[in-house]
Amino acid sequence: MYLVALLAATSDGKVNTTTPPSAQASKTQAPASQTGKSSTITSASAGGSAAATSGGAAQTKASSGATKTKATASETTKAPKSSAVDERLPAGGVNMLTPAMTAAKTYYKVGQNITFGWNYTSLSNEPKAIDVYVTCTANSATYTITNNMTFQSSAKAVWDTLPEQTGANPLLTEQYHLVIHDAAKDVTDIAAAGNLGAYQQFLFAMYTPQAYQNLTGTCVPEDVQ
Repeated sequence: MYLVALLAATSDGKVNTTTPPSAQASKTQAPASQTGKSSTITSASAGGSAAATSGGAAQTKASSGATKTKATASETTKAPKSSAVDERLPAGGVNMLTPAMTAAKTYYKVGQNITFGWNYTSLSNEPKAIDVYVTCTANSATYTITNNMTFQSSAKAVWDTLPEQTGANPLLTEQYHLVIHDAAKDVTDIAAAGNLGAYQQFLFAMYTPQAYQNLTGTCVPEDVQ
């Protein structure tokens, strides 16, 4: 009986290998799931690429803007060019007006006010301020008349020679030099072309009046009588 059943089951000589419907449905859904996953990955990749591209463009634009701003700032802060001075020109000098350089040798009495007046020659670059003082070689003293005097094309300064104004070094009956120079420079500096050089060529003398001496009663030699 077992043999009959076996023969009946294989009467056509073929084994039934048909897959059940539920199994086919399960197998069919699997690729769909994988396809969905692939689609999601592709979408995410595209989104990331677009974001990266957008970010790169924004960064490039920002970098370009920063470079342009920097260039503009550089142009704004650029210092103006100063006018060049021909190096063959002489240094600027001082021309004395009061007293005039053509006057005879000048003497001043100690205790009086002395007025000095001058203008400038060959001056292309004007200094901001001027120092004016007097020097005496005999006592190695310097007497300040004015410091940081605002520059003017024609200037004057008044020196008060009273003892209380001249400090610890009393004025002697001696010769003195007037010194005029750029307050921003040292008096020993060599001036460039067109700049003010130190002026110390004006020489004058100071004297102190002597007490009166009575000559009455002076003995006269007999042979002179």
